[in-house]
Amino acid sequence: MYITKDEITEQALHRFTIIKVNGKPWEVQSIDSMSSDGIIILYLKEYYQNSIEEAREEEKKEEEPTPPDVDLLGKPEIIGPKEVYPYDKKVYIIENAIGGT
Repeated sequence: MYITKDEITEQALHRFTIIKVNGKPWEVQSIDSMSSDGIIILYLKEYYQNSIEEAREEEKKEEEPTPPDVDLLGKPEIIGPKEVYPYDKKVYIIENAIGGT
């Protein structure tokens, strides 16, 4: 593949970079930027297309969690006995926390 040589293409294209041409992914195997002035020659290899992984990545971008808007009174703290012996049953309480068990 022949492409114009400029700062953007020199920074963006490296070996093993995945690019899409006409909707199909290709992996850059080699770059020849010395043979011709103003032109970069890319040697590409067909790359696999995983539509399930691409859909999952798009869902992750759309569903990025927003931090809860809660004002905590202090640091979360676990309250209970410091020492536990075998076969003991102890109860602990979490204070100043959002949920948790």
